[in-house]
Amino acid sequence: MSTKRRAWRDGRWAVWLAGLVTFAVRLPLLTRPRGYVFDEVFYAADAVDLLQWGAESGRAVHPPLGKWLIAGGIRVFGFTPTGWRISSVLAGAVIAALVVATARRLGASPVLALCAGLAICLDGVMFVTSRLALLDIFVAMFLAFALWFVVVAWTSQPDRRRCRRALLAALVSAGLATGVKWSGAWIVPVVAAVAVVLDWRQVAPGRARWRAWGRTAARVVLVPLVVYAAAWLPREIGPARLTPRGFWDDHVAIARFHADLVPKNVYAASGTTWFLQTRPAALYRLDCTPAMARSVVGLCPHSSHPTEIRILAVVNPVVWAAGMAGLAALVVLIAWRRDGLAAVLVGAVGTQWLPWIINSRAAYSFYEAAVVPPVVVGAAYALSRATRPAWKWLAPAVTVGALAMFVFLYPIWTGLPLSHHAAELRRLMGSWP
Repeated sequence: MSTKRRAWRDGRWAVWLAGLVTFAVRLPLLTRPRGYVFDEVFYAADAVDLLQWGAESGRAVHPPLGKWLIAGGIRVFGFTPTGWRISSVLAGAVIAALVVATARRLGASPVLALCAGLAICLDGVMFVTSRLALLDIFVAMFLAFALWFVVVAWTSQPDRRRCRRALLAALVSAGLATGVKWSGAWIVPVVAAVAVVLDWRQVAPGRARWRAWGRTAARVVLVPLVVYAAAWLPREIGPARLTPRGFWDDHVAIARFHADLVPKNVYAASGTTWFLQTRPAALYRLDCTPAMARSVVGLCPHSSHPTEIRILAVVNPVVWAAGMAGLAALVVLIAWRRDGLAAVLVGAVGTQWLPWIINSRAAYSFYEAAVVPPVVVGAAYALSRATRPAWKWLAPAVTVGALAMFVFLYPIWTGLPLSHHAAELRRLMGSWP
């Protein structure tokens, strides 16, 4: 079989297609609005500080890796909206490609895997966060890498050497996610659980197995910590380097900041609101009057009627509904078939969702960027396990519905001006801003 034909059968074309389509969809209107949107005012400025001095001018409240990624775009395109947002666009495209690759590895057909990638492309939270200089899209990207490597490890049995390498890569990815935001560390227990199960399956009982578990425990603790520490290395070799005590004090200050933080923003809400999407955050909001057309150049249109401009971090309802159905199907697979892969996927979703439900600190809807990819992968896996051929048509049907919803909600994801009537049509729930 020729290389091209083998690649077609393997579905590699779907991986590339999902990534390229996602990248292309994110680019139009990328510079709108030309000013800062939500927390871009912090992260874009911090990225410039990193380029100049290797550290933020103020005390850090998050690790530096995500801001270094933003800085890479600024280095290439300058301190412009394109410069501080282009890295997020690339991260969003990578996530779509990884979702396709992971779904294929789980046994989904190329078409089903491509539909999963297009779901990422068409989802509202993924779309918005991958067009702004926020940190959550980078957390989602590294967690998508971690999930991919965990799935590779599980499906590589009984090749123990390959399993170990994949799990090591998953721990590196977890460390990178933590280097963006501490919430990325929540994936480590999933990697650890998979490693323990694989050791139990592949190593003979007795001393050998206990030694294997000891080595696994050491890797689970040390690898993410070393990778996380490496994210701070540019500062420590530059003029802003700290003593070990100063480095520790910085982390204590970060922990206290998040422990004591009481969000004053009206869009802060518990993770329980994510189920029904009742409290999406408006990352940008501007109500234009005819008189504002000249004063707010480039945003408010020349119109004789008031207009509304919103950038709303809310999921694509079609994608989210399919994902929740898929999550329920995974629970059924765990209960009835003791499906290990289903348990891994539920764990990946739970570690990025449950903390925001049980935590007293409020969350924002754009934190869901870390939840959507494993939810979509889980739905694809559940559908691939369906025994009735008729279920296979669900994925294309959901994709068509998601595309229609994407076109309809596109203005509130990109900040296009809408009349009051048009804006009201797109408020699918009365609680949406």
